[in-house]
Amino acid sequence: MKRIVSLLLGLLLAAACAHGSLAQSDSSGILATIDAGDASKVHLRAQPSTQAESLGLYFTGTKVLCNAYPTGEWTRVAIGSESGYMKSQYLKWGNDQDKIKSKQPTGVVKTKSWVNFRSWPSLQAEILGKLGNGTAMIIHGETVSHWYYATIEDTVGYVKAEYVSLSDGSGDSSNGAADLPAQNGGSSDSSSNSHRVTERIETQDSLEAHVMASDCYVALIPTEDRFVRCEYDASQLRFSHKIERGAHILSLERTSAFSASAKPTATLYLPKDSYHQIYLDVRNGEGSVAGGFQCYSMIYGTNARLSLTLAANNAYGYNIGLTNSACVMGVSESAENFSITAENIVNSSIAVPTYSMPSYPSGAAFYEYTKGTGATPINVTGLRNSDLEFIYVR
Repeated sequence: MKRIVSLLLGLLLAAACAHGSLAQSDSSGILATIDAGDASKVHLRAQPSTQAESLGLYFTGTKVLCNAYPTGEWTRVAIGSESGYMKSQYLKWGNDQDKIKSKQPTGVVKTKSWVNFRSWPSLQAEILGKLGNGTAMIIHGETVSHWYYATIEDTVGYVKAEYVSLSDGSGDSSNGAADLPAQNGGSSDSSSNSHRVTERIETQDSLEAHVMASDCYVALIPTEDRFVRCEYDASQLRFSHKIERGAHILSLERTSAFSASAKPTATLYLPKDSYHQIYLDVRNGEGSVAGGFQCYSMIYGTNARLSLTLAANNAYGYNIGLTNSACVMGVSESAENFSITAENIVNSSIAVPTYSMPSYPSGAAFYEYTKGTGATPINVTGLRNSDLEFIYVR
């Protein structure tokens, strides 16, 4: 199988921490800034294609977290509680960010009473505060469900767009946007059949989380909350959950009614330290696991593309099994004590940073490497017709 070197690493952390803060840790990924050029806004896409569903529009000057340096055509990013893809040409990082002139407008609340300021774009989300008429804020962007992502003083959150007036009158969600497809005469291209929903689920003291995803893309992100939150499009995916023998079983399956070539996406926010183990089984789809989970992770892929992260403070590690799949494991540059043990390797490849790890001998059935004490294990129990790549990430 041809090694897939452009496989996305996936989200490296939840971009929204307590109260939506944009602060990043040493394992949080690459901080970049949107620069739409002559336009003022850039699409956040569900898939790396200009024909994919738009999840929202975000202004020049807005900070995002990238899964890797934005050097390819598309980069997976996190903005607040949303995640998706942006064209890399509209993302600047490093010193180039200092040259960007922000186009983020000021928003002013227009209401006869007050409106809620929420932690994510949902009427079921936590209320961070109540905004009275005339409250000013900086607008970073607008979700496809018409919530403004905004900052008020030092707090980042969401407010219904219908209650906010922008300083430049740019209420049109498509006018002046970069990355518009040729069709629709430049209008917004979000799917008219889209029905994005958020479900909040109690863990009920379950000890394990079993996530099964079929024919879709799923991202697992750690959260400080004590409940599970799943964001998905109900017109494209079927989501179910149950507690069985102390395990929380969460299932995502593509519906037969959805026939587009792009795989539907879902984001699962899981309590970072509630579970003893997390299982992720991806079949005919894609999946990513962000850094920050404080438990052992069991990852299985069949005809899958996976991206995983080993954070510097992860003391638990991974168990990985792949069949006809490709996986990138991003290891934090700050990780000092971990080990890699791979066995049952059949017709597969392992790529490593050769300046710090020994190369995998082509055709070998076994590979191992230890750094420091090797206290955090990455156990690969089987590779069949698969490609596994290890890279260092900041």
